[in-house]
Amino acid sequence: MVGAAPVPGLARGLELLRHLATGAPRTLQELAAATGYPKASTLRMLETLRQAGVVRREEETRRYRATARLLPLPEVARGFPEELAETLSALAGRSGFTAEWWEPTAEGMKLASRAEPPGGEVAVKARPGFLRRWQGELDAVACLGQAFAAGAPAPAAELWNYAAAGQRRRLTPKAIREAVRRAHATESAADAAWNSNGIRRLAAACRPATGPTLRGVLSLALTFRPDLESRGPELAQELQNACQRLAEI
Repeated sequence: MVGAAPVPGLARGLELLRHLATGAPRTLQELAAATGYPKASTLRMLETLRQAGVVRREEETRRYRATARLLPLPEVARGFPEELAETLSALAGRSGFTAEWWEPTAEGMKLASRAEPPGGEVAVKARPGFLRRWQGELDAVACLGQAFAAGAPAPAAELWNYAAAGQRRRLTPKAIREAVRRAHATESAADAAWNSNGIRRLAAACRPATGPTLRGVLSLALTFRPDLESRGPELAQELQNACQRLAEI
């Protein structure tokens, strides 16, 4: 017998259907005895189920049989896009910064998706579709692309980044190699200075668990906060944890 339920009649009807779907056709008396329900209530529920098309009454034997069966649906596994969207939203909510997803292309690292912190001011100008070309700024995202993307060309001599707030500097071949080497070793990278839009990026490489290729880069577009430096290690760990979860999908 079904215990207390918010809608007892519905629960009892489903219980009757389960009894019928797992055995031979049964009479009204047999079903009332098996469930412990009064015969009058059992009859009303059977008639309701019959009208719904899930139970049939055999006129010759006066027995009831199920024409449908309740089966639990398997849990629907979410795909990578759904998990990524949730990951970006969670990162933005916990950090208070714009969370971004970049994917490697033949031309460079493309911003494919982003999420904004709830109630936060939108300070990041890059929108989905923005391309960080291989032969240009070597920011945290591009550095990870150079380290892991299969189609990334050899770093060009004219690569640059920001040495101070909004001030560009051309990187020497040695500095480029060292930055890419460090990104490869740690699977993460961070801008040392604010760019001309007042943004510094903290990024982590997301690679499939079964291979060395780069699936994408997760980044946080940091804006100035008084506590930013002390939060750096925590935010970097958040990114790496998120990448590990995505790698399992």
